[in-house]
Amino acid sequence: MCWAEELSVLGHEVIGVDTNEHRVDVLKDKIATSFIIDATDEQSLSVLPLKDVDVVIVAIGENFGASVRVVALLKKERSETYLCPCGR
Repeated sequence: MCWAEELSVLGHEVIGVDTNEHRVDVLKDKIATSFIIDATDEQSLSVLPLKDVDVVIVAIGENFGASVRVVALLKKERSETYLCPCGR
């Protein structure tokens, strides 16, 4: 079970984001909302309801540089952003 599923089972409202349509499709019925976007693109991040969330967890497993970029972009808008070293 992935982070998104575990948090959802624990009663948290989870918004999932991935560039991979298959991954989003697998989780879409298990979490509150899902988006197929490139989170490393600042303009793409603007469609996310980030003002409405308490915490953002960044868990990009394949590319550490992408994770750091996403955290940096999110930190511009919010302070509660966490990078989780996760593999897929």
